Amino acid sequence: MAKRGIKRGYLYQKGGWWYLRSQVDGRKISEALKTKDKAEAEAIRRERMAGVIDWDSRIKAMEMQLARLKGEHKQKPVKVSELLGKYWNHPDRYPGSRRILQRVFDLLQKWLRDDPEAGKIDAELGCRFINAMASYGLKKPSLIMYVGALARVWRTVLPDLPVPWRVQYVKRNFRYDVIKHRRLTVKECRDLFNHAEKDGKEMQGIFLLAYSTGLRLKDCCMLTWGAIDFDSEFLNVTPFKTRLTRSIALKIPMTNELKLWLWETKEKAFRKEYDDFVFPDMAAEYQKPSNGRVNYRIKKVFRNADVYATESGTASFHSFRVTWQSRADDAMVSRVITRNVLGHNSSSMSDAYSQLDLQITKNEVRRAVEPLIG
Repeated sequence: MAKRGIKRGYLYQKGGWWYLRSQVDGRKISEALKTKDKAEAEAIRRERMAGVIDWDSRIKAMEMQLARLKGEHKQKPVKVSELLGKYWNHPDRYPGSRRILQRVFDLLQKWLRDDPEAGKIDAELGCRFINAMASYGLKKPSLIMYVGALARVWRTVLPDLPVPWRVQYVKRNFRYDVIKHRRLTVKECRDLFNHAEKDGKEMQGIFLLAYSTGLRLKDCCMLTWGAIDFDSEFLNVTPFKTRLTRSIALKIPMTNELKLWLWETKEKAFRKEYDDFVFPDMAAEYQKPSNGRVNYRIKKVFRNADVYATESGTASFHSFRVTWQSRADDAMVSRVITRNVLGHNSSSMSDAYSQLDLQITKNEVRRAVEPLIG
């Protein structure tokens, strides 16, 4: 028998190198195979997946499918209202978010009541429901999350019936809406830092950390004292977003005001061991199953500071990352340095984050081009 929760892996190529993506207990894992040869990568995949595939379950599923085709298997009527309750009482349920599942099932039941052509739940109805969710304003990432949750419930409670909604349908038929984050001005950053103090000292520190280093929100909240080297004045951070695919520790230089703020905070900290968090309350809040409270508090700071979206893009915590890259480009810092600090694996990604100051650009062009007339 195979281990529960392990699914068959698949290969994908990135930068010429082959990687193996598998899923264990609902957690996706990517492994670098260190080869550019597809045949060799396929051999490694088969070796890794040997013994993982549950052939008994596969044969049983094929027998059930053949029985359905022959008409021997009678499909029991499915009541959507009972599915979620059965799932939560099922011993094999995935420990996911009840809030997400409750919301998507509420949408499904509402849509089934409003759709006069609902009929029995099949693949065609599943596609129509996905299109309906998109019409409600849900974007592709949310659709993938909700459809995956529905499919997980269906496979757990009704393993013998075909799944009517599939994530692949979303991936093929919907595009990602690229969210453009705008650059923040120095005045806006100062206003945000001052208003963050009303939320607490930790919130103010996270805003200062993001402004000085360009770190993502999770990396800011989960920063530990062991990652701070006060002697060399560097932060040694392995980004959470990329640590599964390429575990590279970034060496980020500290500004003088950041170093001073962290040093004063450490002197007052109750716990300051290697693995202790610099911002313990924010880290505890972020590690909860639903970390929406952290985002809500950050958005409130932006509202209080009157920092909103403009034609240039939206204003959010991620805008600090765009601002850091843009300020570095204004100062003509080498792209090699900025890529090593922000963790970008290509210059094209750095280009996407760069928003040059037009006034600085105009001054530099005028300085570089000598007068021709006179």
